[in-house]
Parts: sequence; structure tokens; C-alpha cells
Amino acid sequence: MKIEIKKGTWRLAILLPCCGLALKLPRIHFYQGLKDLKNYLRKDWRAKKLKNIFRALFKHTVFTPDSLKGWFFRGMVENWQEWTFYRKSKNPFLLPTYFSIFGWLNIQQLGMEPEIEEQIFLTQLLIFSQSKTWGKHYALRKNFSFRNGKLQILDYGDPKVQRIVTKYGKIIQEKFDINYCEEVQNGNQKRV
Repeated sequence: MKIEIKKGTWRLAILLPCCGLALKLPRIHFYQGLKDLKNYLRKDWRAKKLKNIFRALFKHTVFTPDSLKGWFFRGMVENWQEWTFYRKSKNPFLLPTYFSIFGWLNIQQLGMEPEIEEQIFLTQLLIFSQSKTWGKHYALRKNFSFRNGKLQILDYGDPKVQRIVTKYGKIIQEKFDINYCEEVQNGNQKRV
């Protein structure tokens, strides 16, 4: 029952098995953000294109790939969106997020990664969400929990994932089978 720290791209999770909680903190990518800002300033300042600098700073969202806002604030925004999405929807497919301090700290129920082969997990996820793309990160079983015979997602701060959860979360949770296994024998598929 030791404390474990897991580092994601945008957030850091401190797992506290003794309390059954996970604390999520945003990761701020200062170096990459400052490096990108310097490149924007160098390139656009000489070209006297101040509008490009302002566009880089204000037009893009935190979810735009390689946006300056994203490097500094995406982790915090994902934390806050995770909390508000759970609070508003109470979707049973979501692992509960109990509290958020303006996105700086989320307190969530501790999840237990499903013990199932990654490919079989992904196959079921795609079947039950009608082949909607989850994205590379979200299709990994480490972003889900399996407890009391039910699958739950523990990383749901991204708006794209929230749309999929809203539409397919209940179906996925009802139909997901941890014991599902496909074997191909003599050209026949069988479910074990």
C-alpha cells in the first residue's frame, strides 16, 4: 500500500491506496511553452506580423495541438472539465471525481486497471462505441478501471472523450466483458 506517482502528458496522478483516492495535479510545460513563444516572437516580430503573435497566444484553445495555452494550462483545464462533467452528468461510466480546486487539484476515486489483453480491450471498446476513434491515449486500458464487474473511465477531461462517453458510456459499461477472448482455430472464431 505504498504511494505511487504516475506521470501523464498533461497531468500528474498521486495514487493513495490507503485512502482509495487519486490526486490529479496539472503538469505545466514551461520549457516547451517558452521555447514556442520565443520562436513565435523571433519569426513574427521580424516579419512585423504582430497579429500572428496574438493569434498564437489567444486564438487557439488549450486543446489545439502545440498551442501556447496548452503548454501552460491544458492540465488545469482537463482537471476542471473532468470535475464539471462528472458533477453534471453523474454518468456511471465515469470513475467519480469527488472534488476540484479550480483545476489545480482533483480528488478522484482510485481506479484499478482492467486485467485484460490490450488488443482484446481495444476491440471491445471499438465495437461498443461503434468504431468511434478514442485517440491513442484514451484507448489504453490504463485509462480505465474495472471494479465490481463494471468498466469505468478514469481520464475524461478531453471534450472529445466526453462526447463519446455521453453517447456510448452506458452501452460500453453494460456490455463490456472482462472474460472476453477471441481465438481463431481452423478459420473459426469462438468466444471463450
